[in-house]
Amino acid sequence: MSDDIDHEAEADRDSADQLFTEERRGSAQVNALVADMLLKLGMNENKGGWRSLDVIALSHELLVEMVELQRELYFGNYREAQLECADIANYAMMIHDNCRMMIEP
Repeated sequence: MSDDIDHEAEADRDSADQLFTEERRGSAQVNALVADMLLKLGMNENKGGWRSLDVIALSHELLVEMVELQRELYFGNYREAQLECADIANYAMMIHDNCRMMIEP
């Protein structure tokens, strides 16, 4: 069964690769988000890495960041909202990375 899931995941990645052309991969919107993600990662370098953190704990932090995003949007703080989006994307990346490490020892 696990092998079937691996093949399905591979097929999904192939479909995603076909969906996103080179033009979309390098879009200004994606680049802007990545720039903010790197900014926020740099601001938090003193906290150490995420690889030793449990995925459940990381998912909790992701939810906290989503609440913070809602707050910034509610008060019209759009630059802060952008930075919260970067935090959300970073936590999703961390979870994705730690799950990958569990799948690919």
